[in-house]
Amino acid sequence: MNARGIALTLLAFATLGVLATPPALARNRGETVAGWHFFQGGSGDGGYVARMSRRGRGYRFSYFYEFWRGNGGVAVGATFARGACRSGDAGSIVPFAEGMTRAYLDARLRDYLRECPLPRAEAVALRRGLDSAWPRFVAAARRARAAMDRENALIARGGQP
Repeated sequence: MNARGIALTLLAFATLGVLATPPALARNRGETVAGWHFFQGGSGDGGYVARMSRRGRGYRFSYFYEFWRGNGGVAVGATFARGACRSGDAGSIVPFAEGMTRAYLDARLRDYLRECPLPRAEAVALRRGLDSAWPRFVAAARRARAAMDRENALIARGGQP
């Protein structure tokens, strides 16, 4: 096979790979900005998730919103780890207006840092980083919630998600 034939064969396999990607995976989005990783897409169990995470000097922090059909709110969860110390929770369902606020995250973060303290400079840097990360996370959460709302509307009209 000549070089052109090999190139066409590779292009065909690449095209088939894209076409074979399940729709839920195809719409997942991830990006990293200023040390924060953001993810928004399907949760794998019929819901939609928005997550932000960061690894700092000696710690890992992850915060997520997950939306499901008919749960009446948003599941909010977090994990904070520093060495052997772990804090956070698995995801409790709270009303949208309460759970999707920066004040809600800040209150939880205070508890995590009380349980697994960071050196003062690292705690300040984490909070300062959240100031720049928060708008991106909110945008990802809005896309995830909009996907759930579209699915709910489709179901209400008698369609299948």
